[in-house]
Amino acid sequence: YIDFEIPQLASNTVPIATLLSRYYTNSGDYKKAILLIDKGIKANPYINYSYEQKIITLLYQENIQEALSVSRAIFIKEINNKNYAEIYYELSQIIKNENEFIDSYKHLYKANEDIHQLFFSNYILLERYSEETLLNLLKSSIDLYPNITELNLLYQELKNKLK
Repeated sequence: YIDFEIPQLASNTVPIATLLSRYYTNSGDYKKAILLIDKGIKANPYINYSYEQKIITLLYQENIQEALSVSRAIFIKEINNKNYAEIYYELSQIIKNENEFIDSYKHLYKANEDIHQLFFSNYILLERYSEETLLNLLKSSIDLYPNITELNLLYQELKNKLK
């Protein structure tokens, strides 16, 4: 008998509950998969694999809002991880939420140039957004990273448009 509630002995070990959750996700039993993933997160909240599995399972369920919430948490935790940023920003686009982008920007002061570029390349794909807000956010990023050509070009283009 294996008790999945007991955490593993090492902090870098993927919890057994999370590993088992993949079986349930693949077989379409998403409720059981989420239950096991949550046990895995409780057993070892420091392993990103459990959060990744939760996002995957939530997306299979078409639960975009909760997948966004989980992806936001993992992105903020790993602010310079391009894969997590891509997932988070793509989900933000799907729900067409400019405020999600604006709220996430406060965490970008710790982010590298690639993440800033990714932020803006996704932001401008929104169907509707405030050009004034975009201009202000661009200015802040350019202050941090003045040599990013793409951001400077976008800033100048938008500034000329708003004149």
